[in-house]
Amino acid sequence: MNRQQRTAFTLREVMFALSIGSSVMMTSMAMIHRSMNEASSARRQQNDDRQFFAFSRQIRDDIHLASKASLEQNSGDQYQLTLQFRDATEAVYHCSDDLILRNSMQGERRISQQQYRWQQPKQVTVELSTDPQMVSLTLFRVPTTIHGQATPTSKTPPVWRQLQITAGLRLKHVAGDIQR
Repeated sequence: MNRQQRTAFTLREVMFALSIGSSVMMTSMAMIHRSMNEASSARRQQNDDRQFFAFSRQIRDDIHLASKASLEQNSGDQYQLTLQFRDATEAVYHCSDDLILRNSMQGERRISQQQYRWQQPKQVTVELSTDPQMVSLTLFRVPTTIHGQATPTSKTPPVWRQLQITAGLRLKHVAGDIQR
């Protein structure tokens, strides 16, 4: 009987195959993990965009209909923007870094309340100029890393969104003070 002898894998060949296989598996797992993080970050950004566009429609309508606007800066970086309308109602916006709260008031009674909350960290500044009465609201993006908050490389974080709205613009247009 003439049998050929089968050769087995050597230990060196087995170890080489295992190390290459584990390297490929770890690289693919890292790529999957990174893509999942990027997808969740994009989803948070999309939700923030939706919140901002709903907020900008609401505040634009309110400021354009307002007959008077006043701004107070509370403790720290919290602002209170009060918009008074001709029908004796007012809209009060409480602005802080992670939340903008809108209360619709009639006298001391609250009629409605809306919340606009950001999922990614933001920094809010509100300014009110007097001639013409214009509200400027700026949201800055706070730089972050995967493991928490990073130290910014410059003194001011990058601008995420900015609104500049003239108070009473729709009232002036209806009254005929503004021509097209």
